[in-house]
Parts: sequence; structure tokens; C-alpha cells
Amino acid sequence: MIAGRGCYALPVTLRRPRFVFDTQVISYLSDGTIPRAEWNTVRKFMSRRARYAISSITLYELLAGIEGGDEAHFRENQRRIKVLCEPEKRKFLPLPGDFVRSAVFGLALRNQAFQPHKLKLWIDVVLSAQTKDELARGRVTLSRRGHAGRSYGSSLSIFADQIRKGKQADSDRLERLRQGLLRPSTQDTWSHALAGGLISQSI
Repeated sequence: MIAGRGCYALPVTLRRPRFVFDTQVISYLSDGTIPRAEWNTVRKFMSRRARYAISSITLYELLAGIEGGDEAHFRENQRRIKVLCEPEKRKFLPLPGDFVRSAVFGLALRNQAFQPHKLKLWIDVVLSAQTKDELARGRVTLSRRGHAGRSYGSSLSIFADQIRKGKQADSDRLERLRQGLLRPSTQDTWSHALAGGLISQSI
């Protein structure tokens, strides 16, 4: 395509934008605060002109909500997971630390239970459960091919614990900053601390 006399611009293929929603947006969609018609419009746009990704943090928080909720609110909490996974061609994003391990250092995920294909199975199990008790007792059956005669379940405590530990670590750090025991992070100090943590975990 000619851009001007004596110069030109080559056609550039732009990557489609990626949509990622946090826990609050999914909750608003689930309870109707955001109208269904608006959600359908967004889904149609994403399917044609964008990409959709699921944040591991959002997924963990929603799973932790099922773990911490009671039986009476199981369907309500389950519905949030269903809304999160409604868009087609979804991709699961790893946690920031795991992304750096994989993309920068070529290291495996710290917890193999959080690999995308296993997260998909977790979601299928959660959405197939009729009650929280059925999920906790491992009595969920799947209609998927290759799973006949098997039953699944989980207390989801692994995700709830991950969220609690992360929040506690953030709270402790903020308190130490408030007391003057830590200096505010810079790009250099943050990257050095992250790299040091990844190296110690891989040894």
C-alpha cells in the first residue's frame, strides 16, 4: 500500500485483541447486573474479532467461592464457573510466576495439577456436579467420551488455599511496607526477587 512519494508501508497483520475478565465482571454477568443481551453481544464480537482467555486467578477465586460456600448457594456459585467458560475457543492463562518460568526460563509449571488440560477436567467435574456434597464425596460422573464408569470429585481446597496464601502474603508485605521494614519495589528489585525465587524452586 503506497503511503507517499518515495516511501511505502508494508501490510501488517495485527493480532486480534484478547479479552480477560476478572471475578467481579463474571459475578455481575451471573446475577444479571450486566444484562444477558450485552453479554451475548460481547461473545459474538469476541468470536469474530477477538480472542478470549481465562485468568487463572479468576478461575481460582471462583472455585474457592464454591469451596467456601454452603450447599444452598452451590448452584449460584457453580453458575459463575459456567458463565466464565461460555465463550468458545477459550485459553487458560498461567499464573504470572508460571508464565515467566515457562516463557523466559523454559521451566515446567510448579504444580502439574494446574496444567490447562487438567483445569478443563476440573471445570467439567464442577459443572457436572448436582450438589456440593456429591462433588466433595467424589460421586460426579461425566458424559464425556472415555470417562464412562468413572467418578470424580474434589473439595477444591487446593484452590482455596492458593488464594488464601496469596492474599496473606500481600497483606504481610503491605504491613511491612507501612512499618518501613521494606522499601517500595522497583522494576529491578522485583525482577531480581522473581528470578531468585524461580531459581531456588528449580534446584
